[in-house]
Amino acid sequence: MRCPTWQGEGHIQAEVIKEAIGNGGRISRARVYELDNRDESQMLRGFTRPVKRVTAELQAKGDVPYGVVALLHAVYETGVKSSHFAVPQEVVALLGDERDI
Repeated sequence: MRCPTWQGEGHIQAEVIKEAIGNGGRISRARVYELDNRDESQMLRGFTRPVKRVTAELQAKGDVPYGVVALLHAVYETGVKSSHFAVPQEVVALLGDERDI
């Protein structure tokens, strides 16, 4: 299954989702900084906002059912900084074996 919006458009969130799927649904905070060429002194607040916005838009259009969670969310194990980012396991199960996403 090919997802053309993930390729060539510069959306770092898509790259993060793709890598997280390949890692069983999880990607470290440090790796997100690497992929985004972002200095670790910068905050990641709002990093998942574009994914949530697109999910909401697709739900409003009727293309995605309400109640479906966004493809990327921050996980907070302790404190106010995310420890890592995650993709829902249902998505990992559906796309984890795909080589061309």
